[in-house]
Amino acid sequence: MWQTLIQMTDRTIDNKILNYLHSLDKAEQLSVLDYLRNLLKKTGKKNNKNKELLSLAGSIKKSDLKKMELAIEEGCESKLRTDNVCF
Repeated sequence: MWQTLIQMTDRTIDNKILNYLHSLDKAEQLSVLDYLRNLLKKTGKKNNKNKELLSLAGSIKKSDLKKMELAIEEGCESKLRTDNVCF
């Protein structure tokens, strides 16, 4: 069994966990969430995804951010003219 688990990719493991989680009712899902929070506290691990994103803060030049902002606005304006949806 462990050999099979070792060969699984992170995405496969994520999908299996989500499949199991979705088969539970809301109360059971909340119990799983509570268990995971406690497990992370106990092991001293934290959600590193936010930390990875924060490490990028300030790494994009303001001029590039302005260009991105304008491109998004222009894209939304043309989208609004065609189907009234922009998000």
